Amino acid sequence: MESRTDIIEGKKIDLRRMTVDDTANILKWRNSPFVTSHFIYRLPLTKEGHLKWIREKVDKGSTEQFIIELKDKTGIGSVYLQRIDNDRKSAEFGIFIGDESRSGKGYGDEALKLILSYAKDELGLHMIELKVLSDNEGALKLYERNGFEKTDDLVMPSVPEGIPLDVIKMEKVL
Repeated sequence: MESRTDIIEGKKIDLRRMTVDDTANILKWRNSPFVTSHFIYRLPLTKEGHLKWIREKVDKGSTEQFIIELKDKTGIGSVYLQRIDNDRKSAEFGIFIGDESRSGKGYGDEALKLILSYAKDELGLHMIELKVLSDNEGALKLYERNGFEKTDDLVMPSVPEGIPLDVIKMEKVL
């Protein structure tokens, strides 16, 4: 994979390219009930599963993943573009703030803006899609405020429980 930006600087946060060394934090954050409750895929993330994700998705260029860091270098979550399709010039957006006490402070908003600029300017993407649980009001407001538009209502089964989840699909043209 060609070398791309390793740090995207913002006002309150920076996005630093995720490395294998971030595995412990990713596991802690992604497996917390606060984060898992907002995901469709709710199986516990294992170290082996995360390292496989890096090998098969990140290292091969179909995913770009960054750690959201405060200016003092404290990691608080992750933001990523997955299913990058260079032919369609599109990707799917994902984010999680792993520390619940950092939620609602504007970090997700800034991370979203930074990754969208990166997607457009560095990757040359034109369309970003996402899926969000319909009861995640904070995320819905964030996405709408940043120009995402609803394209579909879906019912998807949670993994592994199979519980039907109301999901909203959204997209933004860059």
